[in-house]
Amino acid sequence: MIRYRLKHMLRGVLASFWFWPVALIAFAVYLAASTPDLVRALPPGNLGGLQDLAVSAGQVYAVTILTTAAGADITILTFVFSTLMVVLQLASSQLSPRVIRPTLREGRVQVTMAIMAGGFVFSLCSLLGVYAGQQPLVVGFLVLVSVAWTILIVLAFLYFVGYTVARIRAPAVIRAIAGETARGITRTYEWREPTTYGTVPEFGTTIDLISPKDGVLTGIGTRDLVRWAQRWNVAVDLDVGLGDYVSAGVPIGRVSANNEHLVAGSAMQFVVIERERTLVGDPPYGFRLLIDIASRSLSPAINDPTTAVQVIDELQSLLVMLAQRPEDPGHVYDDAGVLRLTVPSMSWNAYLRLAVQEIYEFGRESSQITQRIARMLEELVRVAPEPRAEVARQLLAKIAVVPPII
Repeated sequence: MIRYRLKHMLRGVLASFWFWPVALIAFAVYLAASTPDLVRALPPGNLGGLQDLAVSAGQVYAVTILTTAAGADITILTFVFSTLMVVLQLASSQLSPRVIRPTLREGRVQVTMAIMAGGFVFSLCSLLGVYAGQQPLVVGFLVLVSVAWTILIVLAFLYFVGYTVARIRAPAVIRAIAGETARGITRTYEWREPTTYGTVPEFGTTIDLISPKDGVLTGIGTRDLVRWAQRWNVAVDLDVGLGDYVSAGVPIGRVSANNEHLVAGSAMQFVVIERERTLVGDPPYGFRLLIDIASRSLSPAINDPTTAVQVIDELQSLLVMLAQRPEDPGHVYDDAGVLRLTVPSMSWNAYLRLAVQEIYEFGRESSQITQRIARMLEELVRVAPEPRAEVARQLLAKIAVVPPII
């Protein structure tokens, strides 16, 4: 139980926008504070001309250089952050407002901001060291590191500009969401393989599971929850699935047990409820993001069917991936073959209808859209096993393909 909560918490902290900037700021403060001890530990013969340069430069030049470096660092940081916000606003108006959060949680964005924030803080701490009357050699070392860090910031700025231009384009956003959705499918269903055997135990009492807060169910620690149920010889039946909204104080399921004094609320330790849906552990949300992008691109205000076609390309890959997996009935058994967890699960047929319905409604007048949906369904008919192929075949029969003029 504790391991699952810590794992989920650690994943959230590492993905948060503030973690890496705060970590590098702390490192910058530590480096500036420990520089005198570091310099004293260096052999005098390995310092080269650094000591002569530090003595000849003096305190005035050190203050000038560090002040210039700090000003340049904070200017670049402010410019990058402001530009990022503008670019994200433009992208959200064209694609979907929900692309902002995944972009801000992108590791390279966080590391770039961390490098810039850390360089600024190091320059400020170095100025404090100069005014505190540090030895000339220590001052020279601080100036040298600050200048090197500023050069690193300039290089990070150039990289970030190119990365942002490439990352915020519609094809890149679509590929990123589809890739995270594919990884979410693997993580979510890796331990929920259906079984054709197993026993359904009978229990004497049921205890309601009460939601502790409002929010969206974004994760279920399936493996740990099943182990907990096996340990206490109970069965957990959830009424809500991934992506469903729950209200505080409302039952979201029940625990079946023979002991009415069992603390059933401890099962909630394996259920994650957050304020909004995330791509981590919620594959249907990835489908929803892709469909929203396609629907927006097909609106009269934007009228960009090519972007919708790119979405359909990624949806086809995800549907093929799901089609080759066993159907997930939402029943999870323990090692002994005893049913321990029941949770609502989205079927492959539901995924298929979700991927086709809205895009077809908004793009039925476009030959590009109807022809691409038809090709996707034809591909699914070929690769999907029965009876899934039959569902795709029925949808294909309902698609009115707009023929090209020429």
